[in-house]
Amino acid sequence: MNPPIPSCLQPVGLTIAFAMGFSLHGTLQAQTPKSLNNPQPSIDQRMRLVAAKILQTTDGKPVQLGDFTPTNLQRVNFGPGLRGRLQEALLRENPQAVASHAAFIVKGDYSFSKSRENADQPRDIKITARVIDGEFDEELVQIPVRIDDPVAIAEVLGITGAPPAERNSPRLEQLFRRPSGALRDRTRLAAADAGQVEVEVYRQASRSSQTPCVISRDVHGDAKISLQRDDVYFIRIHNLHPHEIAARVSIDGLSTFHFSDASARDENHQPIYNHYIVAPQSAADVQGWFIRVAGTGNTRQFRVSGYADSAAGRLGIPESNETGVIHVQISETETRTAKGGERGKSLGTALGQSITVRQTAVEREVLDPHEFVTIRYDRPNTNH
Repeated sequence: MNPPIPSCLQPVGLTIAFAMGFSLHGTLQAQTPKSLNNPQPSIDQRMRLVAAKILQTTDGKPVQLGDFTPTNLQRVNFGPGLRGRLQEALLRENPQAVASHAAFIVKGDYSFSKSRENADQPRDIKITARVIDGEFDEELVQIPVRIDDPVAIAEVLGITGAPPAERNSPRLEQLFRRPSGALRDRTRLAAADAGQVEVEVYRQASRSSQTPCVISRDVHGDAKISLQRDDVYFIRIHNLHPHEIAARVSIDGLSTFHFSDASARDENHQPIYNHYIVAPQSAADVQGWFIRVAGTGNTRQFRVSGYADSAAGRLGIPESNETGVIHVQISETETRTAKGGERGKSLGTALGQSITVRQTAVEREVLDPHEFVTIRYDRPNTNH
């Protein structure tokens, strides 16, 4: 019999972690996961392969990035994330690889489909990038890649639940077709009935006025909340475990660390941070898009907007889906020696007002995710 689950936990400060093993303590943390049994290429690794082939096709000339649209995936909105990761991979190859008025255009699509070469295997993610010569409107090459990493598939599809232990498992498709998750007190969602991590979204009218959003099930069974245009919101992660956890958060596939400034990027122009640390039996608030560790305005609030003003829209990604997707991946951690103390003082989703968040850097090993929680919302129409 499972132990009783507390009805609520009070939020505490954020912690974030470094890509080489650091994290920030307070509300934010980031780090590259330590994979123990996961030899499958990640989305980032596949995008690096695509980036190299793109620049080989253009002879090193810059490209402008278009949208990656879903095929037969009406409930999925990972195009902004694919575009953002491809941009980072291209900039890793060449800091001048992306330009808004470049002669070459890259766009593509993605699907959850079977492979003809392995038709007896479960579905995986197929991504096809297309390089187009803009002057002649001619497609120069298609670059297809497939991803069978269960963690990557869960993130792309926006699944709630636990990843299967084995690589070729139909479990992910079952979770996608028949969404699961345990709804508690109408506002908090856990990955399963026995889940010890809960996620909820708060609408924030002001610093002193915060209301948890009621979660309902839509016709597909997905967990969904209602957000209106110009609503400011934040994400609260409750950790009921007696040990700390690491949480990776994305919105429409874009990591909340995607907009990190130069001070929070490495020599390859990649964001240093990508996880939040939540202390045992406590909660932490992800208050917005991370910009930098310290200083005034180190975070930009999450704000619901018309698509053109959203974070993805401002990246130049055309609108492809009416659903916003908030996805949280939960991992165990291994503690290392802390690297410094406190570092700072105190629908689409847009970059809202700048706020100042207290956060601290600590060092962690972050293991592969063991559960996922996804909450969807309808994006407001840009014409209203």
